[in-house]
Amino acid sequence: MSFLTPLVASVQARLDARDGIDAKDRRMTASHGLAPAEVERGSFLHREAVEAVSDTGRLEEYRDDVRRGEDAQALLGTPLPYTLGLAAVWAIEFAGALLVLRSLGVPDSHRVLPAAALTLTLIALTRLTVKLAEAPRRATPASAASEAGEPGEAAPGEARVPLARYGVAALYGLLVLAIAFVRVLGSDADDVPAVMLWSEAAIMVAVSAGPAFAAAWLERRRAPTVELARQLRTLRARVRDEERRIAKARRYLRSLDRAQVAWTQDNARGRAAYSVAHERTLASRAPADDRAE
Repeated sequence: MSFLTPLVASVQARLDARDGIDAKDRRMTASHGLAPAEVERGSFLHREAVEAVSDTGRLEEYRDDVRRGEDAQALLGTPLPYTLGLAAVWAIEFAGALLVLRSLGVPDSHRVLPAAALTLTLIALTRLTVKLAEAPRRATPASAASEAGEPGEAAPGEARVPLARYGVAALYGLLVLAIAFVRVLGSDADDVPAVMLWSEAAIMVAVSAGPAFAAAWLERRRAPTVELARQLRTLRARVRDEERRIAKARRYLRSLDRAQVAWTQDNARGRAAYSVAHERTLASRAPADDRAE
């Protein structure tokens, strides 16, 4: 369409010259419209694009957060090794539960589900026991008053927490002792020394309780790495969103700049062609008017 601009402008200029008018500005506006930069300057999209390109502080802030998170992850590690360790510990715990059920005389075809239930029970009780054993004492007005030497009544929560702590620990101890007694009392060998039986019982308890404590330890170490990985994923997603927003704004401004350049060139060619044709038409009409006079 740009190669037709001078031709159209010339035709319009000859018509205007014959009518004795100079409508160059109006003709160019009718043909090409207003400048794209002037049209888009007041729009919301233009303001948003300019703000996105000029203000990159939020993107740099997100990138700084990602760098700090990656530095922290270099110290804590990623969740993958702890997850693999947990899977191995759960497998060992399940194997120990199968040995316990074999000592109980459970048939092979019926051991899987009870072994899974025993595994879940041991790991859950171990986790709860460790959690209650390491639970910090809650600061209450009564405890603060007692530490200061003032009499005060204990809050109901302070009495319940130690009770739950001891109850869970006792339940866990009974379960571990039951595993030991299953091995000792379930043995059919009469000529085996008691020391050997109790040694086997201790090994079975270690096989059952050791992986459970290892699972609790691995879960404690894995928890901050999982949270850190989640935060890093969120921050990286924010960085990508911000980068896409800025890239979109830059594409819009580049397209607007190209449209402005094309409009400027077309408008300049049209105005020049209009001026030349208009002046030549007026010049050609002047001798004819003189001869007519």
